Amino acid sequence: MSKNGFTAVVILGNLTRDPVIRYTSKGTCVGDFAVAVNRHVGTGEASREVVEYYDCTAFGKLAESLPAFLCKGTTVTISGKLSVDEWTDNETGGKRRRVRIIVDEIYAVGGTRPEKA
Repeated sequence: MSKNGFTAVVILGNLTRDPVIRYTSKGTCVGDFAVAVNRHVGTGEASREVVEYYDCTAFGKLAESLPAFLCKGTTVTISGKLSVDEWTDNETGGKRRRVRIIVDEIYAVGGTRPEKA
């Protein structure tokens, strides 16, 4: 039995902000953005809508292409893997942690980029 684990995730949601593009010191393009996913929980009258937010990061040519077809409000399907960032908060000294999606594939749903407001 393998000791190595595996994560995979697929989400459908809307970008909460325009992608932010930056380059590492070695020249690799990195694109960061967030996606909001609306879903219903509960049944009947107890049903309510919950919004979950996911930080996403793409690398290389995929990251470079993001501004050409994505902006705030774009509906996307994303597949990728989960990554956990851990650090110590400089102000409180407490341990912090964030789960993000490392994007392998992204598709704009509907095929067109919404106009910027």
